[in-house]
Amino acid sequence: MQPTGTVWTTLIEDHPGIIPVKFGQNQISEEMLFKEIVDARTHTRPDAGHWRITKAHLSTSCSGELKRLCELCLSGEVEDEIHFVTSCKRYDNKRKAFYDTILSLNKHFGNLTKKDKFIWLFSNENKDVLLNLATFVYECYQLRGSVIKEYQA
Repeated sequence: MQPTGTVWTTLIEDHPGIIPVKFGQNQISEEMLFKEIVDARTHTRPDAGHWRITKAHLSTSCSGELKRLCELCLSGEVEDEIHFVTSCKRYDNKRKAFYDTILSLNKHFGNLTKKDKFIWLFSNENKDVLLNLATFVYECYQLRGSVIKEYQA
């Protein structure tokens, strides 16, 4: 899938070739970063099968709602994309840093509801917002995977 629109065109023109981008101790290429952004903008998750909300949706049991609750933060909230990005306590530290950056780009961001924050982030065309969103989602998804592996061990 090729990026479209002026933001993506500018991003590609400004960074010809593959440019390493640092995420913590790992390096990923611009191509991989673009894939992360697309994953983030389309459905927040590279592998939908790992989300309890998806499993509960596919479940035929009557207790599907209980299976959808986030087990990473034990908040009693359903684990969905909005919860993952805006309220799961497991990612509070990463979210605070991310929101601080976003607030420097949009001073009104803090006044939005969780749902409106989610919509604003995922419908945004600003490359700084998108790169920070992709970084946040990538790092949280990595953390989520390691926590789930610990639970399963």
